[in-house]
Amino acid sequence: MTIPIEISRNEILTLYYYNKFLRKTLDALFIHSKRYADNNGEFFMTYEQLAKAAKVTPRTATTHIKSLEDLKIIEVTRSPLYLDEEGPRNPPNKYRLNLNIELINDERNKSIKTTVKSPSEYGQIMIQATANLFPNLEWARMDEILESLIINKNRNYS
Repeated sequence: MTIPIEISRNEILTLYYYNKFLRKTLDALFIHSKRYADNNGEFFMTYEQLAKAAKVTPRTATTHIKSLEDLKIIEVTRSPLYLDEEGPRNPPNKYRLNLNIELINDERNKSIKTTVKSPSEYGQIMIQATANLFPNLEWARMDEILESLIINKNRNYS
């Protein structure tokens, strides 16, 4: 099923702010939340879907989820294990992202709309969104852009 989503420049900068080691997993959770989050920002995602979307192993996906949870970047509601006639079952966990979008306020913020068919496309969608929202190799200066926005925001609150 194709689902339309919208991604903004400020959202990409916010994702870029977080740990580079966890970024592919966080990007996958972000796109999945855009597709499936309810009004409270909660969504389900299996470790298999996450592994496929982030192009990591299920074990790495599990480790990244725990790290993101420890850093309070996501909230996880773990589904209980239950038994039925087919054996043990464990429904997917429920997630909610705690991204500090307000941290980044680029006055050049704009957004793009795209469609997503499956988790295997998530990485490519983030690459395309980044290239479109940060043209002319501006994406190569993300650290500088982010640093200037955070410094300017801190000056405004001093």
